[in-house]
Order: sequence, then structure tokens, then C-alpha cells
Amino acid sequence: MAELIAGKMISVAPGVRRLLAPNPGPFTGPGTNTYILGTDRVAVIDPGPASPKHVQALLEEVGSQIEWILTTHTHADHSPAVKLMLEALDRPIEVIGIPAPQGSNQDLDYSPTLIPSHGYHLETDEFTLEGIFTPGHASNHMCYLLREQKMLFTGDHLMQGSSVIIAPPDGNMGDYMASLELLFQYDIDYFAPAHGHLMEECKKVIEHTRAHRLKREKKVFDLLNIDEGISLADLTAPVYDDVPVFLHPAGQMSLKAHLISLVEQGVGVQKGELWYRVEGVSL
Repeated sequence: MAELIAGKMISVAPGVRRLLAPNPGPFTGPGTNTYILGTDRVAVIDPGPASPKHVQALLEEVGSQIEWILTTHTHADHSPAVKLMLEALDRPIEVIGIPAPQGSNQDLDYSPTLIPSHGYHLETDEFTLEGIFTPGHASNHMCYLLREQKMLFTGDHLMQGSSVIIAPPDGNMGDYMASLELLFQYDIDYFAPAHGHLMEECKKVIEHTRAHRLKREKKVFDLLNIDEGISLADLTAPVYDDVPVFLHPAGQMSLKAHLISLVEQGVGVQKGELWYRVEGVSL
């Protein structure tokens, strides 16, 4: 397993290189992985944050070969580098991705030239990419499957070493779970996440992620009461008693997504700031 070192481009598979951005943190892990496909005509996936240092390192390696820039979604650690790249290259580049929704942590300056739909294909002499629409972490989230290597660039849909934050109103737990199920339909050998190392045994990764989410949701449901409501703040500590306290604010975002999902399933209800279980139901 190749070490993740910011600014050092390495090969992770035939025709696939990775450049780690210098933006480590509690929500980005080692930083954002930018993936580079091809040699003569290059596609860049998730160019990363607005980091001049990262963009310079990327352009020094492959700037003259770049023809496509693809984004999985428009959070601030994934797409803002697009603008810096276009300014530096000063030539037509096809930017592929779904525009940013309104909300915090969104790159509202992002302006794609092509908006992919589910099943979109980018074919070159060197590689074929298929777009898979995977909303959940973000409403505009796309994964891209490299058919030749059976490698899925997962963005933030699946991350190595940690679970994904689902932050309403743009994040939606029901959509996230449905997107996980969708990936079972594909023949995938490797997950290439935007944060962390490559992952193998992909169906096991999906199953583990799904089981983790369902276990967490059951924990939330079991803490709800029919007659006495409980607030999001008061639910956080007992739901996340298995994770460090400093991560509870992040967990609270996904907790709200779970609560909304329970309401959508008809087993929970919200009244003002309090949440209740629906009488006579089970999960």
C-alpha cells in the first residue's frame, strides 16, 4: 500500500495516477485524492481544494495533456481547484459535473461545461469512464467507473478508514442507502476514494457500510419514545457513545439525517425540536 504523501504523484494502477492535496484534517483524513487518467489525453477527477500549491504540482506533471476535469461533487475540498486550473491553462477544457446546490460548504463558483446524467460515458483511446449517480452524501454526487480496471472513483460516497457524513438538508440518508444498494449491480474490483487508500473486496465494503448505517439507525430508533420527545442534542451522546466526543458535532449531522429517514419511513415523527417514535411500529 503506497504511502499517502501530499504533492507526490504515484501510480496506483495501470493508467491511473494519484496526487494527494495538502489539506489533511478531521473531515478529509490525509487530504483529498486527485486522480489522473491517461497519458496522451488526460482526465483529472476531483482536482481538490483551492490550493495553488496543489494545482501547481498537478499542472507541472500533466498540465499540457489535460482535456477533461471531472468532479464527484462540489464540496469545498473537491471542486474549487477547477477555477484555478482553468485560469492557469487558459484554453478550452471540458469540465464534467453537476452544478452546486445552495448551501454551506458548496463551491458556488463551479460552472461545468457538461452535466452528466446516470450512465454517462467518456471514452478515449486509453480508457472508458461510466458515470453512476450516487446522491446521499451530496445531492449532486457522481461516482465514475473506470471499466478497464474495474475501479470506481467513489468521491465521498465511500471513504477508506471512516464513515461518510450525511448532512441535511443537502445530504439525505435514504438516498445514501439507495445509492449503496445501486453499487451492488456493478462489477467493481477496487474503490478509489477521495480520502484514504484504495479498497478491495468491494461488495464486502458496501455490506459493512450498509450494516453500520442500519445498526446506527436502529440505535437511534430504540432511543425514541412514543410519549416523551427527545432533542437532537440530547440524542447525540447516547447514539455516538462509541466515538470520541470531539467527533460528536460531525456525528450530529448524520444523526439528523437518520432521524429524517425514520420520519420518511413512517416510524418516527418530529414535533418542533423534539423527535418521537410512532406508536405500534418496529424497525
